Amino acid sequence: MSGHPGSFHPRLLIVANAGSGKTHRLVARCIQLIARGQKPEEILALTFTRKAAAEFLQKLFERLGEAAQDEDKRERLQHELGCGPLTHDQCVRWMRQLIAVLPKLAMGTLDQFFARIVRSFPFELGIGREFELLDEAAQQENLVRTLDHLFRDSVDEDGLAELVEMLRQSNRNRSDTSALRSLKNGVTRLHDQIAGPSRDVPWGDRARIWPAGTPLLPSSGTTPLATAAREWMDEIETTQGAQLTPGFRTRLEGLTRNATRRPPGARMNKPLKELFTKLGNDWKLVKKYNAVILAFGQNKGTEGLRDLGELRDRSERLRRSIIANELDSRLKSSKALHQLLLRYDAIYSRTVRDTGALTFADIAQILVGRSKELVPWIAYRLDGRYKHWLLDEFQDTSRAQWNILSPLIDAVVTDTDNDRTLFYVGDTKQSIYGWRDGDDRLFWEVRDHYNQYGGDHIAQEQLDISWRSDQAVLDVVNTIFDPDHVDANLGLFDIPKEVGDRWRQAWVHHGARDGAGPGYVRLQNLALGDGGGDEHDLAREVVRIVKDEVKPLERGLSCAVLARTGAGVRRYARALKEAGIEVVTEGKFHPCTADPQNLALLTGVRAVASPCDVLSTAHFLASPFGCIVGNDGFPIFRAEAMRRAASDGFAATLLGWVRDAAARDAIDPQHFDPFLDAASAFDAVRRPEDDWFCFIRFLEHHSLEENEAPGAVRVMTIHKAKGLGIDMVILPELGGKAMSQLRLEGIALHRDDKGDVQWGLSMPPKEICELDDVLANARETMEARQAFNELCVFYVAMTRAKHAVYCLSGSGKEDKHPAFWLKHGFPAGSTDDPMRETGDAQWFLGIPKRKVVDATPITGDTPATALRARHGAAPSSHEGKRLPSSLILGGGHARRLGNRVHELLSCIEWLDDLPDLDAADPEAAAMVREFLASERASVLRKPEARVLLWRERAFEVMDGDRSISGIFDRVHITLGDDDAPCSAHIIDFKTDADAWDLESRYAAQLDSYRSAAAILLGIAPEHITTAVVAVRG
Repeated sequence: MSGHPGSFHPRLLIVANAGSGKTHRLVARCIQLIARGQKPEEILALTFTRKAAAEFLQKLFERLGEAAQDEDKRERLQHELGCGPLTHDQCVRWMRQLIAVLPKLAMGTLDQFFARIVRSFPFELGIGREFELLDEAAQQENLVRTLDHLFRDSVDEDGLAELVEMLRQSNRNRSDTSALRSLKNGVTRLHDQIAGPSRDVPWGDRARIWPAGTPLLPSSGTTPLATAAREWMDEIETTQGAQLTPGFRTRLEGLTRNATRRPPGARMNKPLKELFTKLGNDWKLVKKYNAVILAFGQNKGTEGLRDLGELRDRSERLRRSIIANELDSRLKSSKALHQLLLRYDAIYSRTVRDTGALTFADIAQILVGRSKELVPWIAYRLDGRYKHWLLDEFQDTSRAQWNILSPLIDAVVTDTDNDRTLFYVGDTKQSIYGWRDGDDRLFWEVRDHYNQYGGDHIAQEQLDISWRSDQAVLDVVNTIFDPDHVDANLGLFDIPKEVGDRWRQAWVHHGARDGAGPGYVRLQNLALGDGGGDEHDLAREVVRIVKDEVKPLERGLSCAVLARTGAGVRRYARALKEAGIEVVTEGKFHPCTADPQNLALLTGVRAVASPCDVLSTAHFLASPFGCIVGNDGFPIFRAEAMRRAASDGFAATLLGWVRDAAARDAIDPQHFDPFLDAASAFDAVRRPEDDWFCFIRFLEHHSLEENEAPGAVRVMTIHKAKGLGIDMVILPELGGKAMSQLRLEGIALHRDDKGDVQWGLSMPPKEICELDDVLANARETMEARQAFNELCVFYVAMTRAKHAVYCLSGSGKEDKHPAFWLKHGFPAGSTDDPMRETGDAQWFLGIPKRKVVDATPITGDTPATALRARHGAAPSSHEGKRLPSSLILGGGHARRLGNRVHELLSCIEWLDDLPDLDAADPEAAAMVREFLASERASVLRKPEARVLLWRERAFEVMDGDRSISGIFDRVHITLGDDDAPCSAHIIDFKTDADAWDLESRYAAQLDSYRSAAAILLGIAPEHITTAVVAVRG
């Protein structure tokens, strides 16, 4: 099934192992279509993340650009395309063809594609206006508002009580989780479960779950739990009361009292579960006096009950009453919760969706909800737009997404003229998004559906050569994930057989590339060595490997620590930082709540917003920012903050706080750059009705993506690492939870073989499920789904490394976790060895040290930049003709230095009254001192005429039908005899390293500034002069 280079099949499925060149093959397919005369704008390439979509487009241009410049690469591309001689001109022509239709290229995410459909057919889909995609802050604000409506109307309802109980159970071991966050996360998760076609599938419907009935809930009913418990205890007292020890009697009475006093419908608690366990198959049986003793004690029946005559019947009756009570409670609570969520959805639709405010999940729900009636018709309308479909990471596609795509794909696959093509690629061994409804079974079902009548209507090829990993890494992967090894471990790990079958279907042996290095893999159990094996020992070992053993940063090697949870990411990042190691925690983070310093600034904003928030006020006053409040007290400080925010904006207000605190040596101002950037972002999109509370919500939910940085260890979750190749990988959390441990939170949705929801239920304990075939089968299906996902996560973690993997375990228990799996399959050493290894432990000595290439200026005309929708013109966006690449490709330092220089210059009123620069940032202060010593600083001399001075004055004005916004660095406003402005001189400071031709490069910006100043001052533009002043010499 492995295809040969140059082959072309109009409908092709690619099975791609980790590191086998999936993106490379996708790019080749796209170029192959262009080479065959197809229009680039008729190619639709879809993936799941914007990062992957951007990488695809980047690789497409890189591949053509390299082929145009390098003859060897051009020959390799020609070989892959299977075309005639490929020339430099042909590659350039294809690049120009792509550039010419760049705005029309359909290469993005599934979410973006679905949004495009809705925008194209709003009225057909019941959307009466242009919709707005909500950002995270707006989503959270709407969520809280909807919950507020819901709670006001549902105070006394069972569904609300069930929701609270469910959240309490799911967060009982999470002391660091806030109640509001738990509520929002729980409601969002449950709301997602009723999205789409499953919305109308009832939860807790007894007839739907058990169409033929169940003996656990007989139609004749069961004895009430309280009655059954009293009868059971009475029988014990009558027949064996004299033999009961005082301690044993007290214990029995306590269990009985718990059962008799429980409110009707209350769920099984710990004492009742213990009683149920003793009444079931887990009784400890011993033989004594030729009678069965039912033991409650730990000493083999030294304290027990003789299971004789009527007591046996009473015990069985009590056991069935407990079961019936639990099932009835689960059915009622599930039904009540479903009704509550339907009402929540109705409120959300009325207050959010119907106003045109949508999330990507809402868009998918709209399409799925009307897929049967409208999507086929939409498919017909879209039929001529896209002829060639490229689908990436298909194993992560959900049933809902496929319901939208399938009518569109069907027209492509059934095209008898072969004018349209389908190419989908994936690896079901990397299906790690089952928790968000990704269904790997679709990967094979689509192929089987179209091939069911014979032939290879959809052909299949596989990519089995790893271009990423060295030999030792592949040897371990091939050993521990081989289907025979997986099958042998199923019983040991309590994993359903279905998992082994699905894994065997997905498996492709990993081959090594020519010239692959030896590589290295280590399995280390700290609990068997000198350490105790707790999380602190694991963190110390991670630091030791990075700092003392391998030293990857010194050798120019990339290094990643992969954890299972966000808490793990924070723990290992903190340990590395404390050891003086540069760290990047990749993924989304919230800068305004990231650490105590930023939280202190946030509490100041909260205190200003609400005078009644005494806790925030006290926190702010006790923080380093307390020194800026002054002797007049916080009320005066608050009033001034409110006034300045109204006139200058939130960013300017907070910038003033930071400057004041920094001037008193209370803080490092650089630390608050991301916070101030967030405030500026809010000001840029602020609506007239937005107040301080809107600002707070924005700050709390403002997030950034922290990505790879040279010279830093990358710490991230395994999910974030998917798709990456890294020189060395450390896995410190392999000794976690059992791979087969079913973790049920909320409502379990039971699906049929096609993925359609059949019923929903808050599942009872395992002991009860095992007594009913329907519940037992449903639970096994859920266990198989989760165990397969765990195996996939394990596989993804083990296949990220190029050269070396360090697997650490701290658990001394023989839990059925990934470390235990490795222990029973590692191809070297003994199971009793604390450290086992294969390959070359000194692998890093054979890797040439990599050099970091210095940034070089990008010259030539820069393309016009798209402006924010809200602003017709932002003066500072007028770019020059020569742009340092560092400003595009990571010039954060240059930007921050420029900001600090501008802050210092804004403190200068006139040249004869200079501020003390000793406490300022040394680099910025040095630049300002050099400037002040030069003739260029003469612009700061006070004019002889009467002038009004503006410094760092933010503005936003309307000039005709366009809006202009920006910040004046410095404006000297000359006043006439009537104290009215008669002329003005605008000074704009530039910290560019290259001071060549500043006036012409920033002419457009200064023209905008002149227009804005004319409007603000009420004078003619010809009375306003401008000057660009270079701060650097």
